[in-house]
Amino acid sequence: MGDSKNVVRQVDVLVIGGGPVGLVTALQLHLFARSSPKPFTSLVLEKYPKSTQDSYGRAITLYPRTTEMLDQLSLADELAQQCFACRETVSYDRNGVEVAGRGWSFMEQMGKESWTQWDFALVLRQMYQEEIFRRVLGELGGRLETEREVVGVVVDEGIEIGGHRVKVSVKNVATGVEETVACRYLIGADGGRSFVRRALDIPFDGETSEDRWVRVDGVIETDMPKSRSYGAIESPTHGNVLWAALDRGATRIGFAFTKERQAKYEVFDEKAAVAEAIESVKPFKLKFKQVDWFTVYSVGQRVARQFFVKDCVFLAGDACHTHSSGAAQGMNTGIHDAVNLAWKLSLVLYGHAAPSLLQTYQIERLPNVQKLINYDKDISRLMTMQLPSNWKGDPNTDPNEVLGVVMAEASAFTSGLSIAFDSNPLNTAGSFQTSLKAILPGQRGPDAQLQKPGTFELTRLHKETPNVAKFYVVVFTGDPEFTRSSLTELDAALKSSKYFARGILPISWMTISAKSGPSVYEMLGIMPLGKVFFDKDETAHQRYGVEVKQGGLFVLRPDGWVGSALALRMDAIGELEGYFGSFLRGSLESLVAKRTIDARGGMVMPGGVDAHVHLAEPALFGKGQSADNYETGTRSAICGGTTTLITFAPQRKSEPSLLAALEETHKRAQDNCYTDYSFHLICSNAGRQAISEFPTLRSKGISSLKIYMTYEALQLKDSEILDVLFEARKNKIVTMIHAENGAIIDWTIKKLEEKKLFDPKYHVTSHPPVAEIEATYRAISLSEFIDVPILIVHVSSPSAAAHISAAQSRGLPIYAETCPQYLFLTRKDLDKPGFEGAKCVCSPPPREGSQDHEGIWKGIEDGTFTVLSSDHCPFIYEDTEIGKKSVISPEYPNGHFKYIPNGCPGVETRLSLALSANRLKLQKFVEVTSTNAAKLYGLYPRKGALIPDESDADLTIWYPDGELGDFDLKNESLHHNVDYTPYEGRTLKQWPRYTILRGEVVWDRDGEGLVGAKGYGQFLERGVSVLKGSVKEEWNVEDF
Repeated sequence: MGDSKNVVRQVDVLVIGGGPVGLVTALQLHLFARSSPKPFTSLVLEKYPKSTQDSYGRAITLYPRTTEMLDQLSLADELAQQCFACRETVSYDRNGVEVAGRGWSFMEQMGKESWTQWDFALVLRQMYQEEIFRRVLGELGGRLETEREVVGVVVDEGIEIGGHRVKVSVKNVATGVEETVACRYLIGADGGRSFVRRALDIPFDGETSEDRWVRVDGVIETDMPKSRSYGAIESPTHGNVLWAALDRGATRIGFAFTKERQAKYEVFDEKAAVAEAIESVKPFKLKFKQVDWFTVYSVGQRVARQFFVKDCVFLAGDACHTHSSGAAQGMNTGIHDAVNLAWKLSLVLYGHAAPSLLQTYQIERLPNVQKLINYDKDISRLMTMQLPSNWKGDPNTDPNEVLGVVMAEASAFTSGLSIAFDSNPLNTAGSFQTSLKAILPGQRGPDAQLQKPGTFELTRLHKETPNVAKFYVVVFTGDPEFTRSSLTELDAALKSSKYFARGILPISWMTISAKSGPSVYEMLGIMPLGKVFFDKDETAHQRYGVEVKQGGLFVLRPDGWVGSALALRMDAIGELEGYFGSFLRGSLESLVAKRTIDARGGMVMPGGVDAHVHLAEPALFGKGQSADNYETGTRSAICGGTTTLITFAPQRKSEPSLLAALEETHKRAQDNCYTDYSFHLICSNAGRQAISEFPTLRSKGISSLKIYMTYEALQLKDSEILDVLFEARKNKIVTMIHAENGAIIDWTIKKLEEKKLFDPKYHVTSHPPVAEIEATYRAISLSEFIDVPILIVHVSSPSAAAHISAAQSRGLPIYAETCPQYLFLTRKDLDKPGFEGAKCVCSPPPREGSQDHEGIWKGIEDGTFTVLSSDHCPFIYEDTEIGKKSVISPEYPNGHFKYIPNGCPGVETRLSLALSANRLKLQKFVEVTSTNAAKLYGLYPRKGALIPDESDADLTIWYPDGELGDFDLKNESLHHNVDYTPYEGRTLKQWPRYTILRGEVVWDRDGEGLVGAKGYGQFLERGVSVLKGSVKEEWNVEDF
């Protein structure tokens, strides 16, 4: 048992339960967050390791409506790749004679009247479904932690709705360590014995039968005809026996295990389960060649009185309703819960919808669940050869006959195809009228085949309306010959609508025309609203009940249900404004502020983006170890006004793969960051494997890497640099280059050692400007040869900068970075008494003085330098093991400059130093400290900007000029894990008053100081640079 700790983490949404319901809910949240400028954090906790079949549920079957919903989340195709697609059923009486119209026969009718592409039962065991869901969640950046047991749930109702009012106590099952996770919303998807439900005293009404059911999965031999189907055997001893063909050639046998049969066994093991299974299918023969799994479980139906409590806690899946597997509904119903909930919660988290929208989760789901429970009570009794408890017919009636009738009556509902929602703000009748049979608000919008314009390529309506937490307004134009004037009026009304003009609503438009032609504009008389598709045979119009001479508008909710239907006319825009206005926040002005900050007279800027930071890096050479980890380093950054860091994932020279370094760095950063963050890969072994992994890096959101022209443990040869640049060009990866000539440095060090010159000041001598100048010119030449953008990092020499400027003037995509140490430190700072100069040892070193400083400042002002980064690489000065003083020994009593850990702290002071210097125009300051880094490294406009609907709400708010007065910088006021700052005593005029990350105040200098939470920072998947890239479209060696 480990020590008990109370470690507080914060997330927006905490999901308890890593089964299908919890996973599908979480992956939707992450999927929706990818297209949102305001992403939110979520975490899934699962009690079990998920390493054995016993840790999974019994579910095997997905019905059409469930599969449709998963299809609109881009999940169904992969499930179908592995499934057994069941379209055939069979029933046998007790004598083995096939009988029609009983048992599962309803499956053969699925989809014939509901126009679904997925007109079959998708049979895939739960463990394999979960494997797919888990992998997709991981690819989306989601987090699942197993062996985490919830031991306490408390809701602090004194905290406002939407705040982190839920405190969940979690125990690590393996170590015994406890922690507290605070969340804004808690989702209990933790099964029939839900801890969340019990902790909040939510009644769970219903009953459990004394009878139990057995399920056995395995590979079999049998003489039963039609054995690869969904079947039922009307056994006189084991009830209505389930026979289900499974994925991977397996079969499931399921049967009733009555109280009387249970009494025969002291121990019911696998051998007994197999024996009973063989007995249950008589008169057919059955032999198990392989048993995969068996289980015995109780049969019952229960439903929670509430699915949503205290405005912040949801129940989903078996946590709020349990039923038998008689109708094969458990996982289907749970996934319906997950899909209904996730988009609503996402819109509230985005700020697009008021929290009252969340009430519709219970309003819509509970009645449907209760209806299913009522069916299931009858079905489960009939499967154990008992008539329904409310049966009023002949008591001697064969339950198998009644079962066929009940399952047929329930089929449209149990398969999900007729699930509908009552009227509520999301489902409201509009002005649409038709003489045809129409789809009504609250019903599922049917699929239909459509054609794309121009190519006439076939597509489907559901494919074009994926669930991305957006509504779709579908304009059915009918025949434009009859509706053109209505379309023109509608178009004009939409263009004049102030409600829709802001463009911040989660709504997409789509146009479906009953006619096709070479020019959509000429056919419709207007440019189409959103994407346009042709409904040449009018199938879509007919299925929605739209008459081609009238047209109509249908609102499709994110989950595919119809929200409203309106007549095709000018007034429809007003109706839509009323519909959406009832639950969406239609403008920025309508959002309710959690807090108002008086920034009058101050400066409001995008949060800082520091793209050159070393945290928690292992010692790649020498004794040095980074002093700051991801907690302390990002904490320091937030307090200095920086909201986004890009740190390094260093590959060791002996490691052929880059992906191992990426995974290792992810583990160090995960749940520890105050800022948002991403990684550059350091490539020190540019072998075949590393080069081949560049496409994988891009798929994982990494679009930059760093290489070195010096340091034996990191340096690449020129030929290797060309390999890297060539592959980077193909994958649109930005390459950062540490440009110093390693041979010049090594040769100079030897000469200094021969003269026994070891003091810290000789570090400057060993890295002469010519080493940087030559390497910079060479890096530019290699880049020009491959025609690929590069960034020269931490440029210290104005002469090196001159080479960069000359290349830029020739139109080459050469970018440059400098750092505060080359604006504020000089070589004199390394020539202090004793060992003090070691505090300022970095590479390249600070140069001569004001003349060099001036050259760098001018380079920033004229655009030679793209970014101003910190190159934060801290080491504890007094640490004699892994800090600066680790190089002091009897042999070198004042240390040896060659071995002094290279680097200085600076992530917290970067912005204030640069702004206080009063050298840069504010626009230029923002460019080099935030915007350009975001553009260069594939984060713009999400980061580095303040663009409505596109940028995260990352802000740094500064004091009005002169309000702070002059003050001296002191290390004791900083928040890094370092015992010094090289800028100690320097006079500053500015410091961030507030830092805001994704709309949350995380630094309040006038208040409590650091108010952000560790773990609030998110990993950022990056796109490609938006700055100038390769000059030529293709690179051909024969061009030279």
